[in-house]
Amino acid sequence: MSRDVILFGDSGGTRDLLAVIPPHRIKMIIGAERRPQYLDDLKHLADNVGAEFCLHPFARNYEAVAQFSVKVNKSDASYVVINSYSMRVPASIVGSYRGKMVNVHYSLLPMNRGPHPENWALIHGHEKTGVTLHHVSSEIDTGSVILQKEVAVDQSDTWVSLLSRLTLAAHDHVLPYIGDVVCSHGIFEPGVDQDFAEVTSNHALDADYPRLDPAGMTDRQMFNLIRAQVFPLKGAYYEGHSGRHHIDYYVPLSDIPALRLRIQNMA
Repeated sequence: MSRDVILFGDSGGTRDLLAVIPPHRIKMIIGAERRPQYLDDLKHLADNVGAEFCLHPFARNYEAVAQFSVKVNKSDASYVVINSYSMRVPASIVGSYRGKMVNVHYSLLPMNRGPHPENWALIHGHEKTGVTLHHVSSEIDTGSVILQKEVAVDQSDTWVSLLSRLTLAAHDHVLPYIGDVVCSHGIFEPGVDQDFAEVTSNHALDADYPRLDPAGMTDRQMFNLIRAQVFPLKGAYYEGHSGRHHIDYYVPLSDIPALRLRIQNMA
């Protein structure tokens, strides 16, 4: 049987897909230059299943991206599946595989398009989020929705616990659907267009963003930002006499007023 599946992902996302797609069907495994920490493991996974490993270069390297796009398009795969991936797929690849390329996104699209959706669900104070399987289009996370599974957000959640439940929902509901389509040589359902009126899009989180502002934030906003940045992230921070002080642990909402007072006294 021919190899006809291309996978885009980090180590975890690719391993999850390999659990539902037969290894002998994998033609190519693609890793993002933006996440070099996963590349060796992805190469190892590709070797294990007899697939080719291919590096997706940074967009600023125009010539390398053009060569990468030609290589992927020449593969003429039947399915392209993206799971836990950090770079925008070149438009020429999206166009070549339209209808055959899907992405697993950890939000209830069109809410929380873009990076770090589980963190943003907490920052925005959403009471629910979920996992979405959608077609890939030219703009990030805008394609038609094939399948969704809702996940409730609890007051005790941090991004770590929420991500764990989202991963379980993906394993139980979304990944099996992908496996069924590929194993049966079927087609992905056309899906439902996203409601533009419900769209929220987020920027990438960085070291400067999760700053606590006691004067400008409510207790709930401070609470949400802290729990969205707990360890193994560095933590939300406030400015003190000796520089930045990071809070990389969960702080109950009831304890935020005391924290606010402590921060103000250190300013």
